[in-house]
Parts: sequence; C-alpha cells; structure tokens
Amino acid sequence: MVDLQSISIDNIAQLKKLVDDIADADTSVITQDIISDLIEAKQSEVYILPVAHHSVASAIKTQQILEKRKPSVIFVEMASDLQDLIQDIKECEPPVAFNAINYGIASLDPQKVSSFKAPLTDFSGEYQAILYGIKHKIPVIFVDLSCEARIVKMVELLDAKQKEFIVETGDIKPSRNEFVSTLVQNTSTNNFSEFWLNVMESSLLAANFGQYRLQMFFIGSLFRRLGHDHRESQLLDFRDQAMWKNISIYVNDHGINPNDTIFICGASHAVPVVKEFGRISNSTKQRVKTSKWHYGILNSSYAEIDQQFNEYPGTTAEKEKLWGTYKSVKPGSKITINNFSYDKLLPWAVDITKLARKHGYITSTADAIAIVDIYYKL
Repeated sequence: MVDLQSISIDNIAQLKKLVDDIADADTSVITQDIISDLIEAKQSEVYILPVAHHSVASAIKTQQILEKRKPSVIFVEMASDLQDLIQDIKECEPPVAFNAINYGIASLDPQKVSSFKAPLTDFSGEYQAILYGIKHKIPVIFVDLSCEARIVKMVELLDAKQKEFIVETGDIKPSRNEFVSTLVQNTSTNNFSEFWLNVMESSLLAANFGQYRLQMFFIGSLFRRLGHDHRESQLLDFRDQAMWKNISIYVNDHGINPNDTIFICGASHAVPVVKEFGRISNSTKQRVKTSKWHYGILNSSYAEIDQQFNEYPGTTAEKEKLWGTYKSVKPGSKITINNFSYDKLLPWAVDITKLARKHGYITSTADAIAIVDIYYKL
C-alpha cells in the first residue's frame, strides 16, 4: 500500500510512479486519471486548498496556509448570494448556519418552500477563512451557484419531488452506497464517519502543507470519479463550471494576479473534471432574474449537524474535542494521534475492577492502577 505522506506534491515524477505502485490491468485507467488530477490540480493558476467541511485538520491547515501565503483574495465554495452575510458572522458564536429561504420559486412550484442551509463550526475551513479575511481586511468571495440556481439545477437533474426543495450543503460523503461500503470494509471501520475521523483526520493532522494537499486531491479525485452516481456528478460538474467562471470574472474585473489568490473548496471540487478548472478565462457576468429570498444566520448545534450530514450521533462533538487539542499546534510540529487518553483509560480500568469484585473475583484497586501503568509503559 502506498504511503501518501511520503510523497511530496512538488515531485511530479513520484506522482507518476504511483501508477506502477498501485495499478493493475483492471485499475490502470482510473489510476492514470487520478494521477493526472493530482498533477493538474498542482498546476492550477489559482492556489487550490481542498477541505472537508467540519474537519479539524482542514480548519488548522486553512489557518496555517493563509498565514503563510497571505493571499490578496480568498474564494470560497459557498452560495454567491450569501455574500452579504459575511460581515455578520463576526457577531456570532459557532455553531451557526447561513440560511436562505424562499416561499415559492416561480420556475419550479410557487407553492413549495425552498431553503438552503450551510452550517459552520470553529473547525470549518470556510469559517476560518472568513475570520482571516475579516481580520486582515482581505476580500472573501463566495463563488458557488446562487441558492436558487442550485436548487433549480438539483431538481432538474435529481428529479426531486419532495414537499420542500431543501439544500443542506457541505457533505463530503460520496453518494454511491456501494462505494462507501467498499471503502469502509477495506479500512476496517464501521461507517463513513468512523473512516473519516479515525483514518483521514489523523493522517491529515500529521501532514505538512504539501502532503495535506496531496492527500485531499487524491481523496477528492477518488470520490469524484468513483464515489458519486451519474446525476450527482452532473450537478458537481455544473457547480464547478459556475465557480471557475465566477473566479475568472472577479480576477479579470479587479486586475488581480491569480497566483496571489486562494480557492477554498470541498475535496470533490478540487478535481479537474471540467475544462474550466484551474484557468482564468474571459467570462462575463450575466444578469439572472431570481425570486425573492430571505437571508440570515441561525443558531445551530452539533446534534443538528450530525443529523444533516447523516453522521453517527456524537461525531461532530468528537471533532470539537480534537479541535481543542490540536488547534494551537504550530506548522511542522510532530503530531501523534492516540484515541486513548488517561481520562478515558482510568475510569475504564476502575470499572473493570468494580465488575471483577461484583462477580467475586479476587482483585483490588491495585489492578486498576496496574492497567494504567502498563498503558504508559507501552
């Protein structure tokens, strides 16, 4: 198995060698595509920073990379018509959610309510980018489809027939269940939440900037090419085209060097599937008539985020613990992830002792102490 952490994203020759290391006759084509994705993502005119929404590692790397690169503009994968909410976010304490609601989109069904929700936590890369932009007076520009455009396209492609048209954005989980099942089985985890928290989060936290980007480009390419069904992939393509068009318009209108900008997006959007990817074109802005929307920032909760992203209960709260532990770690620091702690082990050891006594075994408090001591000697 290839160790992605051992490969520098700047060493293209090593990336190409990945094909020989992990491909066989049946997988060589898709492997070639993935390696091509990694190389093209690296060569983008705009510096691409892929993130996983509500990921401690992504939030920390976002902070650190922004401090290192000091961009002139930060582009963010977020509905463009939520732009005016940015200045209000500094008055809020996460978890919160950008929210938009419409009481009837004429082109769909005037009788159906449409809503859009994008939750943010302290450990959201997007939230950290917004805070950085506000602090340093740097423009933070939302470049994704407007709430209405996304819902209209979603209904067109996915044939939504629900009572309400609802978009809850930010889920990194692939849409193909068989892909997720295979991923979970081959990583000895029980579900996607556990895979991300125990496998990816640990690896990303320990990575340097180049390794982090490489791993996220790799996982984004893998998910985009194999993890989504056809209609979901079409929606992602449509959004990517819109985002790169909006980036191009802003860069051209303001005369900015694209190399001085950063694009923060979900890992699945950091993949060169559409021809517009990574290039500044001569796109022009078009006026689009939309219905009347109401915008605001709502309180959220970790339990609500777990439910929105189909996470196991407690997943987001567990991420907050990781955030509290690692948010102050400096770049280059050696990080050792250990899921066990003294606080967890001692009560566990004491409970074993109590259970042994209850069932008549000869034991003592010393047994509990011994377990703790053995743990620290290992």
